[in-house]
Amino acid sequence: MDRQRVAHEQQAQFDDELLTYRAVVEAQHGFEAKLTALKERFLELERMDNRQKAGRLFEPFLNDVFRLFDMEPRLSYSLEYEQIDGSLTFDTDDYIVEAKWWQEAIQPHHLYSFNEKVRRKGKNSLGIFISVNGFTSGAREAYRESTPFLTMEGLDFFYVLDGRLTLDELLRRKKRHANETGSCYFPATMFPGE
Repeated sequence: MDRQRVAHEQQAQFDDELLTYRAVVEAQHGFEAKLTALKERFLELERMDNRQKAGRLFEPFLNDVFRLFDMEPRLSYSLEYEQIDGSLTFDTDDYIVEAKWWQEAIQPHHLYSFNEKVRRKGKNSLGIFISVNGFTSGAREAYRESTPFLTMEGLDFFYVLDGRLTLDELLRRKKRHANETGSCYFPATMFPGE
């Protein structure tokens, strides 16, 4: 009788573990499907001839990416005398987001303006400036020793959307680099192992 009870308990435990495993696998497949769909949206935006329309569609796209990674995104909002493209929360820090999908790289004066936006926020606020087509060498040089924000380029996003690293990992590495060096610029292509 004891053997039968033990066998029954072991089977019940196995069934529970199998259900848990299946739930994890289903969640992972769901995440991967969403990430693949976001990658396709990104590539569609890249192919669009109307760059102004692509720029308008870029903000909701970013919101969906940040939501997928549980970063509590907020869409664009206006404050007196300034427009904020969005915000998110990551590792207990709040970030304001500036997002540009222009044909040209971002110039230093764009980063100066964003720096002022970040500095006028709460003491612990940080920023993320996203420029799909990158930053000029002058812009990267302007914030190589002290920065309240991180930068992201299109290739950084593609690495995330392609599953090469998670958005959490990308931001964590960029933040650590900024904290260690003072530089806002650290593309995913420079990460060890990439």
